[in-house]
Amino acid sequence: MGLDRLEKGDIDLMPDVAFTEARGKIFTFHSDPALYSWFQVFSRRGSGIRSIPDLDGKRVAVLYRSIQQEIFDRIVRDFGLSVSFVTFSDFESAFQAVADGKADAVITNRFFGAAHMKAYNLEDTAISFNPTRLFFAAPLDADPEILAAIDKHLREMKRNPDSIYFNTLARWTSDQVFMVIPAWLKTIAALLAFLTLLGGVLSFAFKRQADSRAAELTRLFRQRSAWTLLLGERRHDQARQCGGASDARPLQTRISSEKKSKTSSGAAEKERKKQQSTEKRIPRRFMPRAGEKPASRFRLHVSSFL
Repeated sequence: MGLDRLEKGDIDLMPDVAFTEARGKIFTFHSDPALYSWFQVFSRRGSGIRSIPDLDGKRVAVLYRSIQQEIFDRIVRDFGLSVSFVTFSDFESAFQAVADGKADAVITNRFFGAAHMKAYNLEDTAISFNPTRLFFAAPLDADPEILAAIDKHLREMKRNPDSIYFNTLARWTSDQVFMVIPAWLKTIAALLAFLTLLGGVLSFAFKRQADSRAAELTRLFRQRSAWTLLLGERRHDQARQCGGASDARPLQTRISSEKKSKTSSGAAEKERKKQQSTEKRIPRRFMPRAGEKPASRFRLHVSSFL
């Protein structure tokens, strides 16, 4: 096992070791924690395990000589529960045992559980306990400079949010999030796009048709005006050739003369009406008789008042 090999000196450094007073007597640790973690319980999907009392009479997989086993054994005894611990040398074997039905639940740290529970078709039971600090552990006779170098680099990386330390944490503790678009939303979006395109095509076609119709009406109006003018000229020419018209002037000149004649006739008519209105306002006895001058008539009537 890992801690046994470290204690014997077979390995010089072991990561992910929680500090306890008992371990502090046989191993040496650096001072700045590499990670902060806690323990979580995972089980097969649909197991119904949601709290510590649900583990009564169950088989729980743990690492051999792990602090998870030590602490959880104390917890279940405080609850008065009966739990059977099944030990393994690594988390992969413990997770596989739960997936195969050889154990009912497994206790691991939050990092390994979050990263591997889907691969073994396990689920988080929401049971978590014992926040802990994790370190690199070394034998008691290890070189102190190695542990001091670990502390130095950890402090430097923790001061930089873009360091490999935080990038590694994000990689192993965060799930990738994918946006899933419902099928019905895709259908509605496609239908709206089709209707928008159809509306644009119909609008363009109607505009083309309206422009064409307007151009045709303009052409017909100009053609009719030209034919009207041409017919007038022909009638004028025919009348002049037959001697039925004394006015041989062009059509446009005759139209202008007729307008001026109408204007003069209108002015004469207005003057006649104005004179009639004046005569109505003057008494008849003051009006001159036939052959009499107006002034003598006015003096005669004035003398009659004297």
